[in-house]
Amino acid sequence: MIVGDTDGVLVVPAALAEQVAHDALEQESREAWALERVKAGESVRGVYPLSEARREEYEAWRARTNDTGDGA
Repeated sequence: MIVGDTDGVLVVPAALAEQVAHDALEQESREAWALERVKAGESVRGVYPLSEARREEYEAWRARTNDTGDGA
């Protein structure tokens, strides 16, 4: 798999492509939650990166918003 943008190009071995894509979608989901929390006036502390103390809250948000982290 080859991915590129204005910053450069990345080559991912085919055997890792599915896992890399899954991880990238999960990261996008966590960042969407973090952005929502920060826009609501919260500090980034514990929100980004996601702390274990906030994981349950994030998972509940994901369930409510139907954000599965899989691009669906």
